[in-house]
Amino acid sequence: MSVQKIDSNLITRVIRQERSAQFQLFESTKGLLFSICYRVLTDEDEANDVLQDAYVEIFQNIRKLENPEALISWMKTITIRKQSNIAKSKFGLSR
Repeated sequence: MSVQKIDSNLITRVIRQERSAQFQLFESTKGLLFSICYRVLTDEDEANDVLQDAYVEIFQNIRKLENPEALISWMKTITIRKQSNIAKSKFGLSR
């Protein structure tokens, strides 16, 4: 399943915390979200750590998603925020 083919049924199943649906969502979006992390951090281990933190937040807060059509944008926003926080500390940038 590609990122473009995430349907409302899968989102509903993820909200119900079905592990198989969570895994399916993870598998279909991990490449996209990893590339967001790696692009700035340029360290595979750091990117994977940020990615893991992002998915924890995504799965904990998916019930708060008001517009299922915005799922990918919402996931990217969470990932970018987490990546930015690490990048700021890594490169000594202030908030």
